[in-house]
Amino acid sequence: MNLKKKLKGKLEKHFKEFHQKFYTCRNSLCEELFEHRWTQLVNQYPDAAKYLSDTLYSTKESWGIPWVYNNFTAGAQSTQRIESINKHIHDKVDRAKSLCNLLLSIKDYVKNEEHLERFEIERNALPTIGLPMLNTRFFGKLDAIIKDFLTSVMLGK
Repeated sequence: MNLKKKLKGKLEKHFKEFHQKFYTCRNSLCEELFEHRWTQLVNQYPDAAKYLSDTLYSTKESWGIPWVYNNFTAGAQSTQRIESINKHIHDKVDRAKSLCNLLLSIKDYVKNEEHLERFEIERNALPTIGLPMLNTRFFGKLDAIIKDFLTSVMLGK
């Protein structure tokens, strides 16, 4: 999202092409290939060079695949959860809020998120039965008897 926010206006019609090349660079499997692609990216898009060099390059170890794959991340490539917590904190902080109340609010927020995550895991683990299966499961014998007396059109209704 930061790429879009910081560079879309500067690159305008070239942003989509830049975006693809940036992710190709990011997904390089070795440091040498990353560095080669990075240099090409900075040279090809001078309007983005300052942001790329000053902001992103210094933190490449936290988002570049050649470095990220050297660390165990359990496949996580997102800061979404921490950004969500930061937004919650930002929304709750004001001059009237005590530090104790802020900490309680954060604790409640994290507890609620964990509860929702556990619920989602449990929900996805349960086998589901579609509506057609319910019909045959509970009314299978009745359907067999009705088929003898109704036409297929009426049976479908």
